[in-house]
Amino acid sequence: MAYYSVSAAAIRRNIEKIQARAGEKTVWAVLKGNGYGIGLLNLAAICRAAGLTHFAVTEPEDAITLRESGSAQEEVLLLRPEQNAETLRNLCRHDVICTVASQQDAMALADAARAETMRARAHLKIDTGMGRYGFLPDQLDEILSCYEYLAHIDFCGVYTHFASAFCSKSFTKLQAERFTMVCDAIRAAGYDVGHVHAGNSAALFRHLDDCQDGVRVGSALLGRLPFRTDLEKVGVCRAELTEPRWLPKGATCGYGCAFRASKPIRIAVLPVGWYNGYATEIGADTFRIRDCLRRAFGALKSLLFPRRLTVTVGKQKCRVLGHVGMCHTTIDITRVHLSPDTMAELELNPTRLREIPVRIEE
Repeated sequence: MAYYSVSAAAIRRNIEKIQARAGEKTVWAVLKGNGYGIGLLNLAAICRAAGLTHFAVTEPEDAITLRESGSAQEEVLLLRPEQNAETLRNLCRHDVICTVASQQDAMALADAARAETMRARAHLKIDTGMGRYGFLPDQLDEILSCYEYLAHIDFCGVYTHFASAFCSKSFTKLQAERFTMVCDAIRAAGYDVGHVHAGNSAALFRHLDDCQDGVRVGSALLGRLPFRTDLEKVGVCRAELTEPRWLPKGATCGYGCAFRASKPIRIAVLPVGWYNGYATEIGADTFRIRDCLRRAFGALKSLLFPRRLTVTVGKQKCRVLGHVGMCHTTIDITRVHLSPDTMAELELNPTRLREIPVRIEE
């Protein structure tokens, strides 16, 4: 047995700190990836109870689910463009704010709104360097044509996304300048840009002045940023210890026999592995010279200063033995006194949780 325990109180404390940091800026709670792994409706309910009134998701189905499950009054923004006619009509009926990232997106949304005999709401997405969705800054004619010719769309906001707010001050500043230039050009043409937002979780803490009217926070809600803040981690996996037994000197553990006992050792098995989000990290998906050098330096550092992977049993740190398996992890419990209700605690990546139930606790 294993489950992921999430502290609602810790999330609320994080929200208080986020709101204090944001000041007068609107805080959008980003609930993508099934609420960062802890459940779309679970996280939405906690955010709503903490006073957040602006939600953002990446999937049309999630936007509809929010509307039909208690988010009737909150603003709901779909963070990616959509061109399917029936999906857009459904989003319009549920008053979801759509993202328009091209003229094709705009025309598809206008057609859907016309079919529903209503005005759809939309935010324009500007691509200032993320390279994902959005009008490029030099596509001003295309941007202005959306305001001029599409009467069935209420363009009530404009936003961009900072690609390197966690690591590059200079590039974030460049993105902010490009974004401001576009917003100023729209205003100069006589149009109201509405709600302007650029900040993500990292920008909230490192580039607050460049966030404009609002910040979109997701990982910050769970206290999972790649640099130090006063936010809290909000969840921990609790797993049953199974099959406690002694192995003799010379016995091995795990695939590849990566661990060999130098003396008799008592072990136990946890029903959790990398499939469930334990001991996972982002893979090597870029191969620039600096990325390769960083990985090589990391490997050298691990060789010179080995780091042992551990879990907590009671108040005792227990070493993980050998490779973490797909669904099992073996640990050293030689010095641990076990009682029938003893559980191990270990940190999982909630965005990679699979087949581990989530429990929301105070």
